[in-house]
Amino acid sequence: MSTTGAEIYSKVAQMAAELGFADFGCARTGVLPSAVQQHYMEALEQGRFARMEYLGKNLEKRFNPSLLVEGARSILVFLAPYSLPDNIQAPVGIAQFALGTDYHIVIKEKLFTIMKKIQEMDPSFQGRAFTDSAPVMERYWAVEAGLGWIGKNNFLISRQNGIKNLIGTVICNLEIPATADILPQKML
Repeated sequence: MSTTGAEIYSKVAQMAAELGFADFGCARTGVLPSAVQQHYMEALEQGRFARMEYLGKNLEKRFNPSLLVEGARSILVFLAPYSLPDNIQAPVGIAQFALGTDYHIVIKEKLFTIMKKIQEMDPSFQGRAFTDSAPVMERYWAVEAGLGWIGKNNFLISRQNGIKNLIGTVICNLEIPATADILPQKML
């Protein structure tokens, strides 16, 4: 008996909640719309990325995540919340998400756990996990997955969690329904 994409979506949503992700969604992968690519290139040409030269590299992959995973069909997107307790202040000049264990490690460990479970459900699964570590337009894909919108500050704004979220993604070869197909009301 094979597992359907809808069953995988449901199981991943459950695992995401159990692992402490604030939200989960899925989008179909593909080449980013030309308007999105043009906006990005204008920002790059105008120097709006400060000294982050890496944002000008691997543009083909940045605009087409299918180049990161052969046969990619879906992008699973996870929001990892961060904040300090009200009685603790972050040291001046240090972002809250930078305190404690490196979030790249924490989020990727959780994504690897989810990937292992997907592999058990469907042995044909192939995918890669990313969190701010590859040329993936995470915020764009989070919007496509129904997790929020981009504000004037260029942050992803989650309806439930505001802006204090880090984004993890899994690009995979399985046809997993987009959030808009599973939960159309979430996209409103």
